[in-house]
Amino acid sequence: MFSPIPKAEARGILGWQVTERVVLFNAGTAAEAKRLDLAEAAVEKAKLQVGAIRFEVLRGKTPPERVPLYLNAADCLLITSDWEGSPNILKEALACNLPVVAVDVGDAAERLSNVIPSYVVERNPEALGRCVVKVLEGNRRSNGRDRVAHLSDQAVTEKIRDVYDEVIREVQDIAAIVSRPYAAGPTQNP
Repeated sequence: MFSPIPKAEARGILGWQVTERVVLFNAGTAAEAKRLDLAEAAVEKAKLQVGAIRFEVLRGKTPPERVPLYLNAADCLLITSDWEGSPNILKEALACNLPVVAVDVGDAAERLSNVIPSYVVERNPEALGRCVVKVLEGNRRSNGRDRVAHLSDQAVTEKIRDVYDEVIREVQDIAAIVSRPYAAGPTQNP
């Protein structure tokens, strides 16, 4: 589901203008923990530098099949959460080659390592806003898909298959050892 499609095509389906700048934010059902307030402040700082920005907030009611459209239609994903583990929206954005600006939360720094353009910055509106501006002015997709290729269904399936293959080999080795005739040496009659 999460793969790159042309931005203009995704925007056409969503009814967005091709020329507008779009920052996407996933508030889910926990806007406070996701720090919607910080994201809004960062976008306001960015607007001071680049003008109008469409700030599109997903609030947990977006049908899952439409999320890839939003990711492909946006120019940037903004992540400002107070805490996360490994945010799915981050991996989904990378699979769609969407640049990401994030605070250092969960595994964001690890996931965004060597993703260009993408930024992990301090938790304040000015720093976040500056990086959003860099992404918007650069107006290009990231190399994120390459960085999450190891998480694809095919790659994960292959890893699981490799585990099963290893277990089968080990069971076969044990079975071969167990099935060998017992060589106890010569027997003595009493």
